Amino acid sequence: MTQYNGGKGVPLYVSSDAEKLTGAPKDFQAFIRFAVRTAIEGDDGSCDEPPVYTVLTISDAGFGAGTLSQCGVKNLVWAKTDGKWSQVLDYDGEPECVALKAKSVPPGITGTSCQEDGASRPYKG
Repeated sequence: MTQYNGGKGVPLYVSSDAEKLTGAPKDFQAFIRFAVRTAIEGDDGSCDEPPVYTVLTISDAGFGAGTLSQCGVKNLVWAKTDGKWSQVLDYDGEPECVALKAKSVPPGITGTSCQEDGASRPYKG
């Protein structure tokens, strides 16, 4: 698993910033490039901040995690399923354990813990 900038991630302000994702699969870079371009083109101007994706982690198992910031932050999980990357989860704060398990997210992608029954628990997959 690649964790970018010590867990701070790589911010993607424009689609070409996907080239900064050293070690990320080329198909993930193409996917996130499209996501960034789509967010920028779809920006309706209702927020003073431009949309910024930040990629935090990417794994050889076909999972990645990051954020989308624009007048707030949404945590995201991406997965490669049937040969295609897509966003499979979005959440605020700490992810729900049941949601991570339902999407077969391996431990470490979103951190070391998750929410279960209103409490933070270690996530073991």
